[in-house]
Amino acid sequence: MRTLVGILAAVTSLSMLGFLTGCTTAGSTASAPSAPASTTRSSDPIIEPETFAASLTSADDRRVILDCRKLEDFAPLHIAGSRRVDLADWGTLSRREGGLDDTAAWSTRIGALGISDSSRVFVLDAGGMTDAARVWFLLQRFGVRDVRVVNGGWKNLQPLLADAALQRGTSSAVVPASFTARVQSGGVGVTRRDDLKSIASGKTAAVLDVRTTDEYTGKSAKEGERGGHVPTATNLPHRDMLDENGRLRPTPQLREMLGAKNLKPGEEVVIYCQSGGRASLAALAAVRAGYTNVSNYYMSMGEWLGDESCPIQR
Repeated sequence: MRTLVGILAAVTSLSMLGFLTGCTTAGSTASAPSAPASTTRSSDPIIEPETFAASLTSADDRRVILDCRKLEDFAPLHIAGSRRVDLADWGTLSRREGGLDDTAAWSTRIGALGISDSSRVFVLDAGGMTDAARVWFLLQRFGVRDVRVVNGGWKNLQPLLADAALQRGTSSAVVPASFTARVQSGGVGVTRRDDLKSIASGKTAAVLDVRTTDEYTGKSAKEGERGGHVPTATNLPHRDMLDENGRLRPTPQLREMLGAKNLKPGEEVVIYCQSGGRASLAALAAVRAGYTNVSNYYMSMGEWLGDESCPIQR
């Protein structure tokens, strides 16, 4: 049965043509150097586990597999040759002041994983999809031209893998690559707090809150805490974008869900959550659905609710 799945997956292998181009969003301008958007990226930032498992039977010197799981989950079993991402380190750097523009620091981290300009990068996590989406968002922001997320993560992929594709222990030694991070002018952008204040005040872009309904309404806030949402924001909990197996839903379903929130593919959409992970997943979903002007308020409500000057609505 595994062989049959591999054959079918190989036949339906996804296209590796152009990612998304020409997207600029509020707040995406930075002092760091910019590079032109790539024209060689995949049109879908998602790869199905069946397709990915089948691809592992062939050699590919450009392939880099990133595993975002915790060390205690990675060490017992992982894909042979995969490299573990220290998500705690990446999260800390990305959320510190100036972290989303620190090209020197990201050049070091991305290059240390053996990623070069020609690499084809595949990212997976345990199955929640938010960790892999966060890494995807950061990689594409800093110029990795070809990066995709394995749909449903390890829990969906592992049953499809042959024993020969697996290994135990810590990662093998990785030869660092030369990589120069550049903040991209295309792809998913970054919205800053002051940008979102202006957007909410002027209603100049659609704003999507992908936290739970209780977070959105402020019901989950403890007594004395600020709770609620950014004025004008609509709510679509990120879990609704995943199917019963934890996979990101197909493009038609995502388009329907986003359209039901009055989000139009050609117009600017700003997405936020609590700390950036769920918003990164929703941005991934929006790109899959064909939205070309997507921006991530990456600092999200962790920053917004802590600033009394930021308005909230319940």
